[in-house]
Amino acid sequence: MTRRQRRALERFFRRELLPLSAREEIWRREEAQEPAPSYWVVRDRGPLRRADFELRLDDSDAIAETLDGFWRGGPLEGLGRRFVALSPRFRDTRLDAEVSAFVYEMF
Repeated sequence: MTRRQRRALERFFRRELLPLSAREEIWRREEAQEPAPSYWVVRDRGPLRRADFELRLDDSDAIAETLDGFWRGGPLEGLGRRFVALSPRFRDTRLDAEVSAFVYEMF
């Protein structure tokens, strides 16, 4: 990643993502709660369908619409189009052969 790309990511993070950290619905907070009578959760939608797993990735407009559709009504709403607008800066990004230590932390 070039220095210019890194700066673009840092600006995007500060402008778009960092302000979201103050929104309470983004982070799950551990709070003392009384034991629930049941751990079953009633969902307001039915089982997932095949279409729920299909993504429209034809072009950047379709990608932005897909992301915005997933995030509609939530704290990330509208971020899809802004995220896609950032992506042309990374067309020529080269990946290192070395695997990041952060990947191991995820698993």
